[in-house]
This record gives sequence, structure tokens and C-alpha cells, in this order.
Amino acid sequence: MPHEPCCTRIVELSELGKHSLECPHKPPAELDSKDVTGTSWYQTEFGLTSKPKHQFKHTLEVRAWEKQLRERADEGKVANHLSKATSEIKNYGELVSKSVPYYEEGNSPLDALHKAAVNYALAIKLKPTDPELHFYLGVVLEEHYHAAVVFGVVKKIGEQGAENLSAAEVSGRNEEISGICQLHGFKTDVALQQQLKALDMEYRQLKEQGQSAKADYVQTLYNWKAQQAGKV
Repeated sequence: MPHEPCCTRIVELSELGKHSLECPHKPPAELDSKDVTGTSWYQTEFGLTSKPKHQFKHTLEVRAWEKQLRERADEGKVANHLSKATSEIKNYGELVSKSVPYYEEGNSPLDALHKAAVNYALAIKLKPTDPELHFYLGVVLEEHYHAAVVFGVVKKIGEQGAENLSAAEVSGRNEEISGICQLHGFKTDVALQQQLKALDMEYRQLKEQGQSAKADYVQTLYNWKAQQAGKV
């Protein structure tokens, strides 16, 4: 429908009230309901005309880990999962107290924490309204972060494991190496030999600081890069 012309007059703020009452372009005192009910959106929203049907393309699928989680939760009891989680946390304490450079695959402190977290998650599935279970799971996940990042707990990775790294793991290692290069004054895109030099400097520095676990992880990065140097 056609719009009424707008007022273009400029008035002082103190005169605005008087002008709004006298202006010939002021809106009508009574609104015509057809201005609203006659619009297409009103007709559609309030069922006067048929709404367009939305087409969704969605495939329902059950992921393997979700199925396994559901099946294991259905089989067990909350008390059983709590007992297993407590056992894994105790195992974690014993493993992390050992002075070893690496941990075997499947038997590292991180593996123990992961198993504890899984059991807490299974317990939560059986008893989702228990706040303590959510708290315990949060504590385990936080400890997992500290063990992996802060304390430098690493697993033993052989040559075959290094070759089978995923693209994301390779990218992550390269980012770590770039960060180490920057810490020691090298550019992020330096040649392989300079990267190895930066890793060696970082390794020696960590050893001097008594951070043996982190130093061993840097040694893993060094060996991985050195293998690449041998393939060039």
C-alpha cells in the first residue's frame, strides 16, 4: 500500500511536542487493522494461507562409540562403574609416581585417566541427575589435561607409530616445533637443520631445569624430525 509522505521540517527540540500534534503528516489516531492482517506474513503465520514445507535431509546414524557406551551402561550399575573409576585413579597415581621416560601404549597414566573418565560417563548415563558424578568426571578430565600438558606425561611411540600419525597429529607436532623454534629465536619456517638445532636447545634446557618428562617428549619430536631429514 502507498506510504504517506514524511515530514521534512526541522524544528527545535522544545517545539517537537507541539509540532507532532499539528503536523499534517502525523500518523492517524486510529490504525486500520487491515494494515496488519492483510500482509502476507500475517496470513502465513496465523494459518490463513498454507505455510511452505521445509525440506530436511538428515540421516539418522548411531556412532559406534555411542552404541558401545549405551550397551555398557545398560549392563552395569553405578556402584560398579564408580569402583572401576576409583581403581583406575589409584592406578594413575602409581603410574605417575614412577620415574620412567615413556609409558607403554595402553598402560600410561593418560590411559588410566581415560578409563576412569569412561566409567564416570557410564555412571552418569545411568544416574544423570547426580551432581557428584558430574563433578568427579570434571575433576578427572582436568587432571587429564594437567597430566598431558603441564606435567608432560607422554606415551612411548615407536618408529612404526610415528609413521602412522594422522594428518592432525602431524600438523600438531609441526606447530609444537614451530613454537619451540620461536622460543629460541628461530623463524617458524626455518630449514630442517635449524628446527633440529632448536629442538636440541630446548631438550638441553629442560634437562637443566629437571623437567625430564618434557625433555623426553622433545627428544621424541627431535627423533621424528631427524627421520624426515634421513628421507630427504
